Amino acid sequence: MKIWTERPAENDVEAVVRHYFGLVRAGKMPVAEKLVDHTPARHVLKALWSGSVE
Repeated sequence: MKIWTERPAENDVEAVVRHYFGLVRAGKMPVAEKLVDHTPARHVLKALWSGSVE
């Protein structure tokens, strides 16, 4: 999980998001879940992912 102590640069955030969705796309949900510090986030992010590729 990435924790920033200061406001991150936009490209840093984009890299983390791309990494997360790359893991989801590859079916590596257990690894992807470790990047998110919120239990129901998996369902929210799955819905976002589904909406973005449909």
